[in-house]
Amino acid sequence: MRHLRKYGIIILIVLPVAILVLIRATTPDRFKPDARKLAEPSFSHSNTMSWEQLATFTSGYMIIDLDEQGSLLENHPGIPAIKLPPALLLEKAGHEVLRSNKSPVLLYSTEQAISARVWMLLSQMGYHNLYILAEDPDNEEMKYTFQPDTVKAGTAM
Repeated sequence: MRHLRKYGIIILIVLPVAILVLIRATTPDRFKPDARKLAEPSFSHSNTMSWEQLATFTSGYMIIDLDEQGSLLENHPGIPAIKLPPALLLEKAGHEVLRSNKSPVLLYSTEQAISARVWMLLSQMGYHNLYILAEDPDNEEMKYTFQPDTVKAGTAM
Protein backbone atom coordinates (compact mmCIF):
# COMPACT_ATOMS: atom_id res chain seq x y z
CA MET A 1 0.00 0.00 0.00
CA ARG A 2 2.84 2.31 0.84
CA HIS A 3 4.41 1.67 -2.56
CA LEU A 4 1.19 2.60 -4.33
CA ARG A 5 1.09 5.95 -2.56
CA LYS A 6 4.72 6.52 -3.33
CA TYR A 7 4.22 5.93 -7.05
CA GLY A 8 0.63 7.23 -7.27
CA ILE A 9 1.56 10.58 -8.79
CA ILE A 10 3.78 8.94 -11.36
CA ILE A 11 1.02 6.48 -12.26
CA LEU A 12 -1.49 9.36 -12.61
CA ILE A 13 0.85 11.06 -15.07
CA VAL A 14 2.00 8.03 -17.05
CA LEU A 15 -1.40 6.34 -17.39
CA PRO A 16 -3.12 9.13 -19.43
CA VAL A 17 -0.02 9.51 -21.60
CA ALA A 18 0.02 5.77 -22.27
CA ILE A 19 -3.68 5.85 -23.20
CA LEU A 20 -3.09 8.73 -25.62
CA VAL A 21 -0.14 6.90 -27.18
CA LEU A 22 -2.32 3.82 -27.70
CA ILE A 23 -5.07 5.90 -29.29
CA ARG A 24 -2.55 7.58 -31.58
CA ALA A 25 -0.99 4.25 -32.55
CA THR A 26 -4.33 2.63 -33.43
CA THR A 27 -5.83 5.63 -35.30
CA PRO A 28 -3.04 7.83 -36.71
CA ASP A 29 -5.45 10.47 -38.08
CA ARG A 30 -7.17 11.05 -34.75
CA PHE A 31 -5.23 14.21 -33.85
CA LYS A 32 -4.96 15.74 -37.33
CA PRO A 33 -7.54 17.83 -39.16
CA ASP A 34 -8.97 16.19 -42.25
CA ALA A 35 -7.15 17.76 -45.22
CA ARG A 36 -9.93 16.83 -47.63
CA LYS A 37 -12.49 18.60 -45.49
CA LEU A 38 -10.31 21.71 -45.23
CA ALA A 39 -9.63 21.83 -48.99
CA GLU A 40 -13.21 21.09 -50.12
CA PRO A 41 -14.20 24.79 -50.44
CA SER A 42 -11.24 25.32 -52.76
CA PHE A 43 -12.32 22.49 -55.05
CA SER A 44 -15.94 23.59 -55.15
CA HIS A 45 -14.98 27.31 -55.42
CA SER A 46 -17.29 28.10 -52.52
CA ASN A 47 -14.49 30.07 -50.88
CA THR A 48 -14.15 32.57 -53.74
CA MET A 49 -16.21 35.67 -54.31
CA SER A 50 -16.21 37.86 -57.41
CA TRP A 51 -16.70 41.61 -57.46
CA GLU A 52 -20.17 41.05 -58.90
CA GLN A 53 -21.09 38.81 -55.96
CA LEU A 54 -19.67 41.40 -53.57
CA ALA A 55 -21.88 44.09 -55.11
CA THR A 56 -24.97 42.04 -54.22
CA PHE A 57 -23.74 41.36 -50.68
CA THR A 58 -26.22 42.98 -48.31
CA SER A 59 -24.63 42.46 -44.89
CA GLY A 60 -21.36 43.86 -43.59
CA TYR A 61 -17.97 42.50 -44.54
CA MET A 62 -14.29 43.21 -44.04
CA ILE A 63 -11.77 43.25 -46.89
CA ILE A 64 -8.12 42.61 -46.10
CA ASP A 65 -5.67 43.79 -48.77
CA LEU A 66 -2.73 41.38 -48.62
CA ASP A 67 -0.54 43.25 -51.13
CA GLU A 68 2.47 45.09 -49.75
CA GLN A 69 1.76 48.18 -51.88
CA GLY A 70 -1.99 48.24 -51.23
CA SER A 71 -3.10 47.73 -54.82
CA LEU A 72 -6.77 47.26 -53.90
CA LEU A 73 -7.14 50.94 -53.11
CA GLU A 74 -5.51 51.86 -56.43
CA ASN A 75 -7.55 49.43 -58.56
CA HIS A 76 -10.87 49.89 -56.72
CA PRO A 77 -11.03 53.33 -55.07
CA GLY A 78 -13.74 53.81 -52.50
CA ILE A 79 -13.69 50.19 -51.31
CA PRO A 80 -13.12 50.07 -47.53
CA ALA A 81 -10.19 47.76 -46.90
CA ILE A 82 -7.61 47.06 -44.25
CA LYS A 83 -4.07 46.82 -45.62
CA LEU A 84 -2.49 43.90 -43.80
CA PRO A 85 0.35 41.92 -45.44
CA PRO A 86 0.28 38.14 -44.86
CA ALA A 87 3.19 38.19 -42.41
CA LEU A 88 1.40 40.72 -40.19
CA LEU A 89 -1.95 38.95 -40.56
CA LEU A 90 -0.49 35.79 -39.07
CA GLU A 91 0.91 37.64 -36.05
CA LYS A 92 -0.95 38.43 -32.84
CA ALA A 93 -2.30 41.79 -34.06
CA GLY A 94 -3.70 40.16 -37.18
CA HIS A 95 -5.43 37.48 -35.14
CA GLU A 96 -6.99 40.17 -32.94
CA VAL A 97 -8.40 41.89 -36.04
CA LEU A 98 -9.90 38.61 -37.25
CA ARG A 99 -11.31 37.65 -33.84
CA SER A 100 -12.91 41.06 -33.29
CA ASN A 101 -14.73 40.87 -36.63
CA LYS A 102 -17.99 38.91 -36.78
CA SER A 103 -18.77 39.58 -40.45
CA PRO A 104 -17.31 37.73 -43.46
CA VAL A 105 -13.65 38.38 -44.20
CA LEU A 106 -12.60 38.79 -47.83
CA LEU A 107 -8.92 38.27 -48.63
CA TYR A 108 -7.63 40.23 -51.64
CA SER A 109 -4.34 40.12 -53.48
CA THR A 110 -3.41 40.83 -57.09
CA GLU A 111 -1.86 37.35 -57.03
CA GLN A 112 -4.74 35.05 -56.19
CA ALA A 113 -2.29 32.33 -55.08
CA ILE A 114 -1.29 34.49 -52.10
CA SER A 115 -4.93 34.89 -51.08
CA ALA A 116 -5.44 31.14 -51.42
CA ARG A 117 -2.43 30.35 -49.24
CA VAL A 118 -3.51 32.78 -46.53
CA TRP A 119 -7.06 31.41 -46.73
CA MET A 120 -5.78 27.85 -46.24
CA LEU A 121 -3.56 28.81 -43.29
CA LEU A 122 -6.34 30.71 -41.56
CA SER A 123 -8.80 27.88 -42.22
CA GLN A 124 -6.40 25.41 -40.65
CA MET A 125 -6.15 27.73 -37.64
CA GLY A 126 -9.90 27.45 -37.18
CA TYR A 127 -11.15 30.69 -38.73
CA HIS A 128 -14.48 30.46 -40.56
CA ASN A 129 -16.41 32.80 -42.82
CA LEU A 130 -13.32 33.51 -44.97
CA TYR A 131 -13.47 34.18 -48.70
CA ILE A 132 -11.02 34.98 -51.47
CA LEU A 133 -11.99 38.12 -53.35
CA ALA A 134 -10.99 37.28 -56.91
CA GLU A 135 -10.83 39.27 -60.11
CA ASP A 136 -11.43 36.01 -62.00
CA PRO A 137 -12.93 33.35 -59.71
CA ASP A 138 -12.56 30.65 -62.37
CA ASN A 139 -8.87 31.19 -63.04
CA GLU A 140 -8.10 27.54 -62.38
CA GLU A 141 -10.09 26.33 -65.35
CA MET A 142 -8.28 25.42 -68.51
CA LYS A 143 -9.23 28.01 -71.09
CA TYR A 144 -7.92 26.17 -74.11
CA THR A 145 -8.74 22.98 -75.89
CA PHE A 146 -6.49 20.12 -74.90
CA GLN A 147 -4.64 18.67 -77.87
CA PRO A 148 -2.37 15.74 -77.07
CA ASP A 149 0.87 15.28 -78.95
CA THR A 150 0.36 13.05 -81.93
CA VAL A 151 2.75 10.75 -83.70
CA LYS A 152 2.26 9.90 -87.35
CA ALA A 153 2.13 6.21 -88.13
CA GLY A 154 5.40 4.85 -89.41
CA THR A 155 7.67 7.53 -87.90
CA ALA A 156 10.33 6.69 -85.38
CA MET A 157 10.32 8.32 -81.99
